[in-house]
Amino acid sequence: MKLKLLLLLSLFLVSSCAKLEVINARAGENFTISLGSNPSTGYSWQLAKPLDEKIVRLVSSEYTSSQTKLVGAGGKENWTFLALKKGAAKIVLKYARPWEKDKLPAEQKTFSISVR
Repeated sequence: MKLKLLLLLSLFLVSSCAKLEVINARAGENFTISLGSNPSTGYSWQLAKPLDEKIVRLVSSEYTSSQTKLVGAGGKENWTFLALKKGAAKIVLKYARPWEKDKLPAEQKTFSISVR
């Protein structure tokens, strides 16, 4: 039990130290966030928090497989957003299995969006 708690704490500390990625966009233009993904494992990227829809709006999210013929090989998830008006927002995405509601995500990424 203590080992599980220690591992969870370590995972939290590592994930909380993750680098915040900054994206600059122009109002009225689309921008795309591409993340490695492997749906054969059951994991996919999901919005971890609601968007500030006054600043950005989700346009689409699609998976593109890699060009390899290896079974179970991963690819990319491409998330396209529309920058609506000047301002700042955060986009938080988590890599998780949709049916595992009570588990921490395998990964989480936060993007700071600056719309000019």
